[in-house]
Amino acid sequence: MMSSPSSSERIDEEVNEGFRFVMEMLTEDCAFPRTVSTGATRGAQYTVNSRDEAMTYFKASLYQDCYLNAYANYEAMIKSGRLSPRYKPLPTHFMIDLDKEPFGLETELEEALANTLTNIRENITGLAGQHPIVIASGSGGYHIHIPIDGWGRRSLEDMPEFEAFSKDQDLTNKLLRYAERRLSNGKADHCHSPSIKSMMFRIPGTINTKAKALGRENPIVRIVEGHEQLIKRLMPVPPPFDEQDVSKPTTKFLNDFYAYLVQQQINNEIAKSDKRLVASRIRDTIGNNSIWWIEKLLQTGVDDGRKDLLFWVLAPYLITVRRLDYDKAYSVLEGWLEGCDDVRQLEPDWTSFRYRIRYCLEAAE
Repeated sequence: MMSSPSSSERIDEEVNEGFRFVMEMLTEDCAFPRTVSTGATRGAQYTVNSRDEAMTYFKASLYQDCYLNAYANYEAMIKSGRLSPRYKPLPTHFMIDLDKEPFGLETELEEALANTLTNIRENITGLAGQHPIVIASGSGGYHIHIPIDGWGRRSLEDMPEFEAFSKDQDLTNKLLRYAERRLSNGKADHCHSPSIKSMMFRIPGTINTKAKALGRENPIVRIVEGHEQLIKRLMPVPPPFDEQDVSKPTTKFLNDFYAYLVQQQINNEIAKSDKRLVASRIRDTIGNNSIWWIEKLLQTGVDDGRKDLLFWVLAPYLITVRRLDYDKAYSVLEGWLEGCDDVRQLEPDWTSFRYRIRYCLEAAE
């Protein structure tokens, strides 16, 4: 008679299976080098160059608090010559951390999870959009993973749509953070600030010592949802290519991110100057009486920051750069707000926004 596996053998097997799962989940061409951290390393990150090396760290920590970075260690790859010094990482993985602590009731956390999954389905195409990967963190919260396998080879900074922000060295990290806030309706852990260098997540099968110390009955990290997309991706005979299976942000999502970046620029200008100086800087960027990124914004409905965009950007632009008369500028702004209303209803009502248009145009003249 064969003896049953010991508890040590069982956890070895579970962690090995969990590690295999997350490595298949990640969409990058290069699996290693990658950074890990464990309870034994006290949160410090170490670069590993193979699965066996990573498992050595995990086993040495007795599988407690084992983390892996969702992105490869690009700095190490550049240093070794595997990548060009000019390489720009692609945003091939979004992650949302829903921590249990901010929620008073279990039902509130579950509602936040349900709303997050709905937002993902509406804003991310393909298998990852329909079947996000949900991992229970062991302490009652969730890590939600969205592998973006349809991004292509062009970095965010090199996309023509984001040319106005191409010099922003932190653009990809801003997208990762924006995605977490936007898709979770702002419910994600506020202390979590994902980046290419530090998108660390727990390995299924490992132990969450914080939950264990609090007396949680089962402080083990578990896979909750998401097997469907991995099963399809890993089929021995891949199915015929289907464009609908490719996962990437929708055009609307990227347009909203663009509007968010514009709003951040406005906020920075507001912090440094008054509205006359903002209008002056807009005029100083004139090419041939138009600014392409503002023209693009006028064609894009956005769901937030509409009042500030009217006052600080759009009204001054139409009056001082495009030099439209009052009635024509009013018509353009009203049309823009109609597009915004289609994205999210104007609040409190249209009457207030029509007054806002008049106020902004009079202030810009």
